[in-house]
Amino acid sequence: MTDTTPVTDLSPLPAAMQDILPAGEVLTPEQQQEVEKLVNQIDITDPVMSLSWGAKTMGEISRFSDALLEQVQAKDAGVVGEQLTDLLSKVKEVDLTAFSEKPGFLASVPLVGKLFNRLERTLLTYQTLARQVENISGKLEDAMVDLLRNISTLEQLFIRNRDYYQQINLHIIAGKLKIAQLQNTDLPLAEQGASGDALQMQTARDLAANIQRFERRLHDLMLSRTIAVQTAPQIRLMQSNSQSLAEKIQSSLLTTIPVWKTQLVLALSLNTQRQATKLQKDVADTTNDMLRRNAELLQTGTIETAREVERSVVDIDTLRDVHTRLLTTLEESVAIASNARASRQSVEKELSVMEDELRTRLSNIARSTAHQA
Repeated sequence: MTDTTPVTDLSPLPAAMQDILPAGEVLTPEQQQEVEKLVNQIDITDPVMSLSWGAKTMGEISRFSDALLEQVQAKDAGVVGEQLTDLLSKVKEVDLTAFSEKPGFLASVPLVGKLFNRLERTLLTYQTLARQVENISGKLEDAMVDLLRNISTLEQLFIRNRDYYQQINLHIIAGKLKIAQLQNTDLPLAEQGASGDALQMQTARDLAANIQRFERRLHDLMLSRTIAVQTAPQIRLMQSNSQSLAEKIQSSLLTTIPVWKTQLVLALSLNTQRQATKLQKDVADTTNDMLRRNAELLQTGTIETAREVERSVVDIDTLRDVHTRLLTTLEESVAIASNARASRQSVEKELSVMEDELRTRLSNIARSTAHQA
């Protein structure tokens, strides 16, 4: 992207042109001829020419710059940075330690369903993330193509800017040569011929004014030439930035994403192995626990059944207790009957005594009453 314009076959420059050229700058024979041609085109008395000197060259670079500006504005350069940032954030979201989380065994009932549901959710999360990364990768590829296209476009702008600088420079050199010619030859002659003649004096003043006007135009062209000189490294810097960004995107596409995918595949594979091992261990532990619990239940049930089978319908202790209670009841009943019989006999005797006493007293009362009558 460097200037490769040949500078061979240089012929000696006229003394006037050597004084005008910047230090270290040389002109090719073709450029010398172009300067001479431009000098002959300058008509200092034409005000339109003074205003339009170099305008065609400036208009061409302006139109070319406008076309490039439309292309650049049609592309949002910030999108590339956002996509790279988004890609980096998506890759950072990959938490490979999530596979190592160990759910409790009792919390995974039913066991197989829980484990496989968890694995499916994990795979779904990473599949979604992978699709997002693929989408961003496609956009970055398009952005990289645009950046490379921009580098080529900027190269065209650099070449146009170089040509613009050379054309403006030739116009400036030709203008300065013309001014030097006018100031050294035409203006002194006009001033000498204007002595005592008002019309000639006005012509000399007009010539001096036109020279000043043309000098101002050359000054504007010199400013434009300086801007063109400053633009060249700016274009190179933009090309370098675009190249660096394109290389960064390419590095992400060819290195970062493949490494991320590889690590993700390894993580998923290791997780599958871990889950399978865990599942096998949990199933074996569950089987052993079930066998132990069933053996304990079988042992307890068998012993209790045997005991019940060998047990009598009525226990001897029960019969012994019933026998004791029956004998006690009979003895107490006989004792109660005997006591009742003795009590009745005593009462009968007492009643008989009371009846005899009552009859005796009634007889006495009756006799006593008869005597008194």
